[in-house]
Amino acid sequence: MKTLSSFIISFCSVCAAVGGIYMIIPSGKLSKSVKYIIVLTVITAFLGLFTVSFGINFGFDTKEKVDTFNNSEATVKAVFEKALKDNKINYEKIIIFTDKTKEGGITITKVEIYSSDQEEKILSVIGNSEAYDVEIIG
Repeated sequence: MKTLSSFIISFCSVCAAVGGIYMIIPSGKLSKSVKYIIVLTVITAFLGLFTVSFGINFGFDTKEKVDTFNNSEATVKAVFEKALKDNKINYEKIIIFTDKTKEGGITITKVEIYSSDQEEKILSVIGNSEAYDVEIIG
């Protein structure tokens, strides 16, 4: 009911504003084109107001939805891969295990590295963190 009353108030306000603008418009050659522009503006405003007030969605979603969970995982993987490559450590693949926290953050729970190089060398490069487990599979 609140939506309908706000729509009616907006409608009446716009009608009063358009009436006032019509009185200000000079008569002559420009009056027809100015009135046409005002009518188009009012119609556009009403369509916008109507769709917002009643929650109508035409499917034109301009906001791109970003999957931060997968993007963060890919970023972490790229950092580990660069660190291993910079230190000339051969590896087949890296698997990052992540989890979401209650606050919406993303934490690394485990890192699996498939490599035949020495475990100490790999751990010295990526760190032996207490925050996540590191498993080296050779």
